[in-house]
Amino acid sequence: MRYLKKQTDSPLVTRQLSYDRASDRRQIRELLLEEQHRYCAYSERYIHYTDSCDIEHFDPRLKSTIDDDYWNWYAVLSWMNSHKPKKIDPCDPTLASRIRFHSGLFEAVNDSDVEAQNLIKYLRWNHESLVRDRVSHLANLRFIRGMFANDGEFVEFVRENPENLSFISAIEVEFDVSFP
Repeated sequence: MRYLKKQTDSPLVTRQLSYDRASDRRQIRELLLEEQHRYCAYSERYIHYTDSCDIEHFDPRLKSTIDDDYWNWYAVLSWMNSHKPKKIDPCDPTLASRIRFHSGLFEAVNDSDVEAQNLIKYLRWNHESLVRDRVSHLANLRFIRGMFANDGEFVEFVRENPENLSFISAIEVEFDVSFP
């Protein structure tokens, strides 16, 4: 969830880039990837240089309007972008803090938070295939952790090798560690 958060001091805010200018799109995508530490805002998978990546307009109604800017753009894996429902209701940008990873699944912090539950469904975070991939990735990391003398060495290893990580929210909860 952390890669849905935006930063008021982002270079994308000050550079006045426009998605409508085709020449700006590559720079927008690269800056979004840098800001998101190369993690897909939807799946939290690491976006490798050979992966197909899209600039997602979270509220599609804003596309090609003056309000379509940094606050509406996210770097996402093309597969995730193409497999989401086509019709959504835009959400509150603070929604990320109202969702947590718990017992292997994403859930609303408050059971009555329908908007948070809808975002989880919309992004298909608990879809069987994604859950299976997440569980497998965490199992591999638990195995790798066993190769180190202590948790400190393991944490240093994973921080130095972000290209081998995906599902950051799950990793942070599972291993009680935080990433930039």
